[in-house]
Amino acid sequence: MQQRLQPGQHFLWADEEENRISHVRGGEPYIAPTGPQNPKKVPNGLIHDWVGTVFIPDTKIEDVLLTIRDYRRYKEFYHPGVVESKALASEGFKDRFSVVLMNKVLVSKKALDSDCESSYFRVMTGTGIAFPERPAFKKCRTTAKKNQHELPADVGTGLIWRLTSITRFEERDGGVYVELEAIALSRDIPASLHWIVAPICAACLEKLPFPFA
Repeated sequence: MQQRLQPGQHFLWADEEENRISHVRGGEPYIAPTGPQNPKKVPNGLIHDWVGTVFIPDTKIEDVLLTIRDYRRYKEFYHPGVVESKALASEGFKDRFSVVLMNKVLVSKKALDSDCESSYFRVMTGTGIAFPERPAFKKCRTTAKKNQHELPADVGTGLIWRLTSITRFEERDGGVYVELEAIALSRDIPASLHWIVAPICAACLEKLPFPFA
């Protein structure tokens, strides 16, 4: 993020290549990994780093932020991925909220109950706003009616261990560009199971609701 604020650097990742920004201006989101090695292998885990950009015409940053900060209605905006949501606290430019994410993979259905902290600030005069997200996954619970239970943080068989994101907003061209970079730490995938588990892990990240991914 700091590098993008330096003179001569692009604030938006989409501006780095003409085909990206033209694709977004055409009304379609542009989503891609940030580098050639993705996920990146680390001891006992994998780092996934994806970024996506959309363009919302005929709107202002202030209007977009009103929706972003309406945490109570996330369960409406992002159904069925979000099944419950609520605001917890707000102090100046920092918000705390909670969401329950639902994801069904093959025959398994899991709910992820998370407390999240968001802060936002203007980084360029008039146009750009950065909106870092710091979700803290506090517990995971299964949803089978006969076997519903909660697990404490860092316990369980889930793939995703940690998740953080940065959202960039820029108002220009008669609308607002919204760009989100999501960085996740997942458990490692055994080579023998990579062919089946890797697509599932990628699908989990893709289905996380905005503003998470």
